[in-house]
Amino acid sequence: MRFVSFHTKLFFTDIPDELLDSWFIGGDCSGWFYARLIPYNQMEPDLEPTMEDWGWIMTVKTNGIAVDIYVWEYLERHNSWVFGIAAKNKWLRKIPAEQLDTSEDTVARAIGAILEADNRFTQIEWSSENPLEKRPEPQEENTL
Repeated sequence: MRFVSFHTKLFFTDIPDELLDSWFIGGDCSGWFYARLIPYNQMEPDLEPTMEDWGWIMTVKTNGIAVDIYVWEYLERHNSWVFGIAAKNKWLRKIPAEQLDTSEDTVARAIGAILEADNRFTQIEWSSENPLEKRPEPQEENTL
């Protein structure tokens, strides 16, 4: 799995209290990217953006392999988002790692192209580790 984080003011990051139990932040972000991924060459729709209790998930197929895209708001960085990109093995059929990597690369390149083409996206960072699971940097104590 690979991850990309980015900053944008394009999507909602605050939710009114009356909608807290009926809507989860990230639906607009997921839908916006899904609509732009589907027209890409080698992409097929698979799972439209779906709300989960942890964020959103959407899936596209490329090279016949389903690739999940997990969408989380990056709470520690206002107006920031994290996508996790993971190709899936079929349930009873093992797909060679190279094919999974190729499919992940295809989706990651498409997402990267979408991000790079629009100047409303900044602070784009790719990682093999989920930035949401990294421990915060220790703060130096002020010894005044």
